[in-house]
Amino acid sequence: MTGRRGVNAFLDFLTGELAPMVEARFGLSAQRRSLFGHSLGGLFVLRTVLNRPSAFAAYAAASPSLWFDDRALLRARDAARLPQAVRLMIAVGALEQSPAQAARPGEDGIGERAMVANARVVADCLRDPAGAGPDIRVHVFEDENHASVVPVALGRALPFLLAHPRAAR
Repeated sequence: MTGRRGVNAFLDFLTGELAPMVEARFGLSAQRRSLFGHSLGGLFVLRTVLNRPSAFAAYAAASPSLWFDDRALLRARDAARLPQAVRLMIAVGALEQSPAQAARPGEDGIGERAMVANARVVADCLRDPAGAGPDIRVHVFEDENHASVVPVALGRALPFLLAHPRAAR
């Protein structure tokens, strides 16, 4: 599997084969499906929420590699409008971005992998300016880097992912 076709094929496998099999075997509800990913897996989570927001009830992206593919996802998010029922958590480690990048997140060449700034940019673009849109949360964990943030982010993500979806407004 390569490129976007590989991403779509993997998502089709998750939603069309694996999740239904696990749900049937363990008596789980399809309405409570959640997706967590780290790094390139976090990028997969964000691509999924942008392209198929109803595929899962909740999403968590830890240290999403937003710089990948020449920042294609950062460009695509401008056109995205998520359903208000979407729940998304984005987590990054504060040590994933240098102080110079934090001071000048939009400056060319400085922020290619500006993980903290990029996570905030994506979240801000996906939020409804009126505040009535999806539940989007960003967590920046102090003293954590790209590797050490995984268990911390997962610990914060599990209650978020497993919480009952909010009632439709």
